[in-house]
Amino acid sequence: MKLLNCVQIQHVSRWYYDAEITCFQWWQNASFAGIALFLFPFIFTLYFASLQLYQGQISAKIFLLAYFFPLPHLLLVFVSHLTRVIAQRRDFREMVSPSSVVDHEEEDKCTFASSTIEHAVLDVLTAPFCKPQDNHSTGKVYWESVLIGRRFLLILIGLFLEHAFLRSVCLTILCLVFLLHQVYQKPFVQFRANLVETVSLATLVTVAILNVGVTSYYSVGIEAGGLQQQYVRFFHLIEAVLLGFAPFLFVVFVFLSLVSQLVRLAIILIQATRWLIFKSKTRNHRPQLGQVQPLLAPES
Repeated sequence: MKLLNCVQIQHVSRWYYDAEITCFQWWQNASFAGIALFLFPFIFTLYFASLQLYQGQISAKIFLLAYFFPLPHLLLVFVSHLTRVIAQRRDFREMVSPSSVVDHEEEDKCTFASSTIEHAVLDVLTAPFCKPQDNHSTGKVYWESVLIGRRFLLILIGLFLEHAFLRSVCLTILCLVFLLHQVYQKPFVQFRANLVETVSLATLVTVAILNVGVTSYYSVGIEAGGLQQQYVRFFHLIEAVLLGFAPFLFVVFVFLSLVSQLVRLAIILIQATRWLIFKSKTRNHRPQLGQVQPLLAPES
């Protein structure tokens, strides 16, 4: 995406990271083709292919093949996917006895159990997310595509909106939408995972709001001074604390893990040393061959 970031300098479009290079080079066209033909269709292909794999409509090999060729798979499957969804809803309405639903669920479980590849791919793709509870819902097995789509939108707006203040406002609104969507959907199976994701998105919204205050000075070309400069430094300090909290916890976790392993190694070495000392003492007190120990000590 950074290869496509261009700015207008004296009515000439130039590359943002090196103004001596004019835009529309061959590598920029190749980057644009890769984004348009692979990255953008990949988000939607991941969405539909995840649902199809979970419902048993495609195999794991077709699913992995769609990863490498997302656009052809999206064009071939999109229409058939819609017709299958409509047909499944129509068939579900025509069902009379609930026992048939149970039979179909057992057949689906047997079908998935017969293939270890499907099980492995589904565990990697959908294990953290909620599964469908009935035939009316699709669960959240497609949520990986939502996560990738979020990052794609943030990068897209962050790179191609040149005005700093407008870019910060759009990113703030987008982060707020992500937070509300997360709170409403609750896609993860575990409550702790939903809580951590909500806190992460709330932190992202806070950082985005602070950036709006900082860019309001830079966008109009005013250098912050005096009390305003203290506000800017305070905003930067809060951003640094929020962004560095998770890496700090990770470093502390790694440090404690290493310390615990060193303590464990020291305990093992101490136990091994004590065992060797005990073994050497018992070997020294053991009677030698040919020596006869008297039962009674001789009288003096």
